[in-house]
Amino acid sequence: MSSFLLSTESLHRQKIWFRDEPVARTSIFPMFDENGEVKQLMVILPAIDDIYLIPWNPGLVKFGFWGANRLMLDLAELTSYSQFSTTSFSNLSYYDPWRVLSKNRFWRYRELEQLQQTNCANKFEEKIAAVCFDRNLSRLKKFTVETGALSFSYRSAKLEEMTLRSGLSLPRLKNGPQKSSLSSQWRLEPVWDDWGNM
Repeated sequence: MSSFLLSTESLHRQKIWFRDEPVARTSIFPMFDENGEVKQLMVILPAIDDIYLIPWNPGLVKFGFWGANRLMLDLAELTSYSQFSTTSFSNLSYYDPWRVLSKNRFWRYRELEQLQQTNCANKFEEKIAAVCFDRNLSRLKKFTVETGALSFSYRSAKLEEMTLRSGLSLPRLKNGPQKSSLSSQWRLEPVWDDWGNM
């Protein structure tokens, strides 16, 4: 399963087959905890003013190399997931560089501001080029950081590591770089020493 990963781009504005019919331009945002485990799927349908938070469970999604991408629910079932409280997404994050929830059509949600704050795309200094999940959307598996003309790919994907690599939660010492014990896999070898010690 790890050989086939789903990027956030492949989950944004795509044709998703529900059990009864397909819906084009549907977006799915996996919501994950600090260890990268997905707990909820946030589903946004086109031209509908609802936000759906669906608890992740095995068999909920079916994404393959070929064929339809499926969410194993009837469309009518989504209504029951449009009412939620902040406790349903507390301590979770999602990655949405398009800021979908900033659209005016979601204004009626009292929890909208808190939900927007869980978008970790707002928290990085470097450009995050890709965030990838397991095929069943159970885990955040990999993220790629772009800096200049180089891309660095990290496979031990945890929110903590993403923030460490961005320099947000890891203090940078004036007298020298600070090391992290987190493991990573480089796509390209870095050309300066600081990156190897971040």
